[in-house]
Amino acid sequence: LPGPQPGGDGVRLALKAIWTKNSGHLTASQQEQLWELLREFKDSFALGEEEVVITHLAQHEIDTENAQPIKCWPRRLPLTRQEACDQA
Repeated sequence: LPGPQPGGDGVRLALKAIWTKNSGHLTASQQEQLWELLREFKDSFALGEEEVVITHLAQHEIDTENAQPIKCWPRRLPLTRQEACDQA
């Protein structure tokens, strides 16, 4: 399925979905600011799954200081959870 076309209702619906998912805990003023930010920078957001890509342009490091790695052996999932994972 093609993603939302620039300037179309699809873009507005995709932005509305992002806003709805992320604005529930915000004040009315913050919700308005979020909506303006989404509209202003709509080209910066992936509005469809086909727009999500892997990039190597940004990297980050996590400083663990002197913490030693923890080795955890994988565990088998219970059969009911395994079936749910297989369906996902």
